[in-house]
Amino acid sequence: MKDNVSRAYRYKPHPETHSFGTTMYNSMNGNPLFASLKPMVDDFKVSNDAFGIAIANALIGGKPSTIIKKECYDVVIDKMDDIAVEVNKLAKGDEKIIMAAGFEVKSTSTRSVDYLETPTGLKADDVKGRKGFIKVGWDKDPDSVNTAIEYQVQGEADAPWQNGTYSTASSSLVSGLPSGKYVAVRIYSMGRKGLKSDTTEPVTVLVS
Repeated sequence: MKDNVSRAYRYKPHPETHSFGTTMYNSMNGNPLFASLKPMVDDFKVSNDAFGIAIANALIGGKPSTIIKKECYDVVIDKMDDIAVEVNKLAKGDEKIIMAAGFEVKSTSTRSVDYLETPTGLKADDVKGRKGFIKVGWDKDPDSVNTAIEYQVQGEADAPWQNGTYSTASSSLVSGLPSGKYVAVRIYSMGRKGLKSDTTEPVTVLVS
């Protein structure tokens, strides 16, 4: 069956992803077209509400709240993907049903790509004169629509990998890093239909 449901929600900033999720829930909740999906939709609302709280807490600051926000984001995206699959089955090609669920319809020009290569050419450099900044560059896969950049502070026991930013280009600045620390950086490509490439081997840079 052709997949007509867009996964554009994957590439929105976190607050917009949360808003999209709220709109999706409101569109499907109580709609007889999606009665069979009620348990999934109700379960999604719980996760999306938690994501909204995590976004608000992360604005206050602090590494733990940022980590929790990323974890909540991952859960919300996974559940959106699951619901998108079921909506596509119910729609059977009817774009009006897809839109009634709050999703966007894929462009007819969207290419079908089933595999993404691991990004190559990863490099990370300190940005002189800007404390807490590094510049990350890579060779962009033409089939990817976004690249996720993650970092890990070295020298800290059990330091988690954290989301730095996302970029649709082949380079990006990452800010808010600890000055005077070595930071490991890795990336992966993101494609349509929720595709992700393998993650690169990390490179390390000393942050000013």
